[in-house]
Amino acid sequence: MITNKKRLMNKNKNRLAYFAAILLFSIIPAFFVWGNALLPILSVSFSLVFLIDAIIYGPNKKITPVLVYTFFVLTWYVIVSEVSIYGAIMILTPVLLLLPTSSFHNKVFEAFLRVFSILMGISILSYILVIILGVNLPHLEIPPLNQSKTESYYLFPFFVTRDGVFTPYLIRFMGFFDEAGVVGTICAILLLTERFDLKKWENVVVLIAGVLSMSFFFFLVCFVFLILKVPFKLKIVVVLIGITLFFVLRENEILYDVFFSRFTINDGQLVGMNREHGYFSDYFEKFRHTSAYWTGLGHGTGELLNEGGSSYKQVIVDYGVIFFVLYLGCFYLNALSISKRPSMLLFFSILLLGTMYQRPFVGIGSIALFYLMMAIPYRIVEKY
Repeated sequence: MITNKKRLMNKNKNRLAYFAAILLFSIIPAFFVWGNALLPILSVSFSLVFLIDAIIYGPNKKITPVLVYTFFVLTWYVIVSEVSIYGAIMILTPVLLLLPTSSFHNKVFEAFLRVFSILMGISILSYILVIILGVNLPHLEIPPLNQSKTESYYLFPFFVTRDGVFTPYLIRFMGFFDEAGVVGTICAILLLTERFDLKKWENVVVLIAGVLSMSFFFFLVCFVFLILKVPFKLKIVVVLIGITLFFVLRENEILYDVFFSRFTINDGQLVGMNREHGYFSDYFEKFRHTSAYWTGLGHGTGELLNEGGSSYKQVIVDYGVIFFVLYLGCFYLNALSISKRPSMLLFFSILLLGTMYQRPFVGIGSIALFYLMMAIPYRIVEKY
């Protein structure tokens, strides 16, 4: 009887994990929640799933200090942003994601890996038909997620793309999302956390999706893993393959402009690492020497000054360096409460700081990335 009860509980927990994984994929956000009420509804629902698990199966009692600290930091953000009650709910509910035990986080991560790989696999097949083979599948024009963007977005069966400069459609793989960089970031997070275990078919699909995204961050994470964890003989093989592909493909004008050019240096800076537009970099250097550097200039200022860019410096301009450090503290306090192993902290830092550098709104406007950064330490402890 006890065994049957445990089996039933485990089955229900798995179902709850898969439901959470589907919600997580949706709120990245996927194209079907752009510009409609589904995104906030599914975001809150995602957080409530974790509350339900904690109520039914018991909370993680060790997480209380992290939960209190994170609630305090997010409350500070609510106050300085002067958001509505609705906005405050959206910002504070992610605290519920911390409640469950490690077993549920690992189940959700496994489920998300499978959901992501299945949907990306279907999306890749559609991408190959349209972009590589030139098959004119049925499609329609849709408004962008970010209304400030002027490009036209096109929805094909199971993948999104937009106008490119050299081809009718942008060659970088975007999957269900509005930027190829989103695909690259998620793929990098999954593969590094999974220790690049290519014996699992899910990780092979994720690797292909990451490569097709041509994301600078994705290839940087792959390079770091190659240096730190891959045996020397395999390092040589991978490097030789990489060099060969570079010399074979670099003459392709489209590939050079969308990919290889990002590994070149312009004005003393690696092109792929440049997340700032216009004179924002010069402005920030002057801003660092003002009193506002500590407390910020207010919500939205950084975006106005770095229009079209995406830099962690925008968060500092908006809310100040004190808030930025405290906010990073939420993730590190959580990671340290899970494990103090140097290897875990190293790989966690690569993903957290790398993601924060190029997509600074982890949690601030992105519940999906907030959760992944909170769940990563559980998975790394299990895999490394």
